Amino acid sequence: MSTQQILTGDFLAGGGEMAELVRTKDWSDTPLGPIDQWPQSLRTTVSLCLASNFPINVIWGDDNVQIPFRG
Repeated sequence: MSTQQILTGDFLAGGGEMAELVRTKDWSDTPLGPIDQWPQSLRTTVSLCLASNFPINVIWGDDNVQIPFRG
């Protein structure tokens, strides 16, 4: 995945089943808010996790929202 894809919002392009789960979840019902309003740092973090072959759990924000990734 290129830096340009991450910056333009295509950070979930590819990524297989996990990217599809992130893409289809209604994030507006969570403290993170709609996915198109996520900060760039969270988008980059999610992109890196999707590219990993290892299980990773991202804990984000004041509410400690957890986003688990299966490798």
